[in-house]
Amino acid sequence: MEPDTVAATSEAAPPPGPGSERAVPAVRRWRVAVQVLPVMAPAFVARLPVGMYSIALLLLLSEGTGSYAIAGTATAGYWAATGVGAPIAGRLADRRGAVAVLAVLAGVHAVALVALVLLVRGMSPAATSGATISAAVALAALAGLTQPPVAAVVRAHWSRRFGGDEAALRTALAVEAVVGEAVFIAGPLLVAVVGVVGGPPVAMLAGAAMTAAGTWWLVTATAVRHAPAAAPPPGTRWAALAVPGLRVLTTAQILLFAGFACVEVGVLATAGERGAGWAAGVLLAVWAAASVLGALAWAARDWPGPAPRQLVALLAVGAVGTATITLPTSWPAIGAALVLSGLCIAPAGIVIQTVLTQVTDPARRTESFAWLTTAAVLGSSIATMGAGWLVQAYGATTVLHAAALCGASAAAVALLGRRALQPAGR
Repeated sequence: MEPDTVAATSEAAPPPGPGSERAVPAVRRWRVAVQVLPVMAPAFVARLPVGMYSIALLLLLSEGTGSYAIAGTATAGYWAATGVGAPIAGRLADRRGAVAVLAVLAGVHAVALVALVLLVRGMSPAATSGATISAAVALAALAGLTQPPVAAVVRAHWSRRFGGDEAALRTALAVEAVVGEAVFIAGPLLVAVVGVVGGPPVAMLAGAAMTAAGTWWLVTATAVRHAPAAAPPPGTRWAALAVPGLRVLTTAQILLFAGFACVEVGVLATAGERGAGWAAGVLLAVWAAASVLGALAWAARDWPGPAPRQLVALLAVGAVGTATITLPTSWPAIGAALVLSGLCIAPAGIVIQTVLTQVTDPARRTESFAWLTTAAVLGSSIATMGAGWLVQAYGATTVLHAAALCGASAAAVALLGRRALQPAGR
């Protein structure tokens, strides 16, 4: 090449400046976000009923039996069975492949819910037998036990696909976190809309249909359909929990979701004590929206420090934010405190899932993610019961203090267990 040509080439193609260097990762993140949509769209449809079932079950069974106690028992049975079934389904998905497990569970789940609706439709509050009530609780539990582990399968899929690219994995998990928040925002609204048209039975049937349709749509996605099943690794059926890092993460997850449940009950109780029930829905929506913004912000850039240290920091800041909810007296100030608390929710979840991919056996990845589901259900269930008692005995402020304590305890668990959260080989 001639010297003049070299000079001309150098002038025509100057080195990229700082702005263009930042643009390259941004473009890559957008590409990843677009790439995950063919999987996340059906996953959203399949998971949306998760945000519907608590309210829909309570309305359906309280209307059919005339008893909120029976409705609450059946709803609790549903979620308890979900917690039990999640790791079992995850283990089967690892061994047999996700497609067969998801397809079968979606079918059984839908049949159980349809049977429950038909059973309740034939009930009369004035003439409900013990056998009928037992059957309703059993069908609700069967539906929970066969809830397809869509979230665990999708997260395991992202860990396989983007496992060597932390930025891409973080982006995929951020999209998944946004979908998770959307489920719990849109689910109750959908129950209200569908309930106006046909009441709780139609809401339950709509949920069953969406779970089945979304799950079957998901299993037809090329990426999921071609995911290989893992050879069964040596070890007992509890071998996944034998990993110290997973035990640390599940313990932190229990405490984290216990804190979330306390915040929900505490905000509802605060609004009730002030005679402004309308404010609870607005404040919780602000809290959820802040979590979505946190997910987007976390995916938008690379954050300093190893993931275990990030997790401790996020949990600690979230606990401080939760503690500040009790300080202000005006609704806007309470909303601002909830924003501070909510901004850390999704990023903490993303980091928990990222660390899980670094410390667990790939052959047990879906089961490991499913244990996080079990931990979330366990923490939420226990805390909801305890928070209700605390409100009755001590008031809303005490429940919010308990929420902050749960968050601080989760941060302490992550801090004390940080050695177990280090990636293998480091």
